[in-house]
Amino acid sequence: MTPGTIAAAEPNQGVSGTRVLIYGRYLRGHGTAVATVSLAGVAANIEQETNSFVRVTAGAGADGTEGDIVLTANTGAVVLLSDGFTYVEGGSITAVEPSSGISGTVVTITGSNLLSGGDSVTQVSLAGTVANIVSSGNTQIVVEAGVTQSSGVEGDVVININTGAVVTDQSAFTYLRYGEIIDVSPAVGHDATTVVITGESLLGGGSLVSVTLAGVTAAVQGTPSDESIEVVAAAQSSALIGNIDILSSVGTTVTRLNGWRYVDQAAISSVLPASGAYGTVVVIRGENLLMGASSLATVSLAGTAVHEVRQATDTLIEVVAASSVASTGAITIIADSDATLVDGAFEYVTPGQVDDVSPASGNRGTEVTITGTGLLSGGSNVVAVTLDDIDANIQSQSDDTVVVIAAASASASTGHVVLTADTGAVITHEGAWEYLARGSISEIGRAHV
Repeated sequence: MTPGTIAAAEPNQGVSGTRVLIYGRYLRGHGTAVATVSLAGVAANIEQETNSFVRVTAGAGADGTEGDIVLTANTGAVVLLSDGFTYVEGGSITAVEPSSGISGTVVTITGSNLLSGGDSVTQVSLAGTVANIVSSGNTQIVVEAGVTQSSGVEGDVVININTGAVVTDQSAFTYLRYGEIIDVSPAVGHDATTVVITGESLLGGGSLVSVTLAGVTAAVQGTPSDESIEVVAAAQSSALIGNIDILSSVGTTVTRLNGWRYVDQAAISSVLPASGAYGTVVVIRGENLLMGASSLATVSLAGTAVHEVRQATDTLIEVVAASSVASTGAITIIADSDATLVDGAFEYVTPGQVDDVSPASGNRGTEVTITGTGLLSGGSNVVAVTLDDIDANIQSQSDDTVVVIAAASASASTGHVVLTADTGAVITHEGAWEYLARGSISEIGRAHV
């Protein structure tokens, strides 16, 4: 008969409690079951067994012990993998800093062999509450304390490893009886950003003394309460990450570690075109134009809110200019967080105007001369002319005269004359063109002399 063989064991190292998966062929030794399993001489607990797969939990073995994996079938047959498993040093927590805190506190756990031969941490709990894992390694694990309904609770720090191993430090963390910041919206921004901090017992029973965002004192808005505080971020010259600290009159401080991030100051690097009129498509380029927010509230060119914001990212904003009198001024960008940037410049040129359309009626083939002022709207040329919504063929153009040939219309109608410049700027002369009914020949006769 073909002897049983062990092909692999995963993992091939661990501590007491590590789940080990053993793969191979004829693991039952031609019997009906695997009766016992030992890892490096230590009996393991069988959780599941088949002829090709056995899952066990490692028993308590001495650190550094290497030995065989031995499977014994109910027939007495033995399947062995020489030096197939090593007992590594059990994980040990040497420090938990800080050893007390509130929900949101960032806690650093240091020690030795914290992964206990495994690959990753699956869960960390502080005093019975599951924490959010920020980073993990064999000597250091960083977590953010989770939300708990209890306070003043002392309990164990428990690290669960993907192999099933568990590392525990008894009574190592305490949830303090402090207020709690539950949400900060937004948690990133720029000077003038409106920030709403919500939570529980934020004032600790007293009144508000100050709020700092990454060490910079913010301006308090409205009436603060234990559940909500609204502030406006002050100016900060460079990117910065830091705590949110709420100081009350009774001396309590509620802290969200690394809860606020200042982005670099926003700046406009170019505006193309830098002048135009209604309909001009303006592309604004720069850095951090969203100022840490997710979207924009408004964009203004020379004091006039734009007609449309087509797209907005941290490096590019595309807008369509609204109607305005001739003026020059700064570009103002306001994010949905109220963060504000005033930079660059835009000039509204005198709006183009159509003074005359001659002739004012016709049909296919009619040559139409459009005269006025500023017909190019600050651009280089007119790219489209419509007569009652039908594209005309442009023959010649200048800033004061555009000549076109009318296209065919199926029926008599009256409508606008519309000129569109290469910048997107639009000039409309309402009701200035009439399509006449198309003539028809009803009879052809022979001339009599």
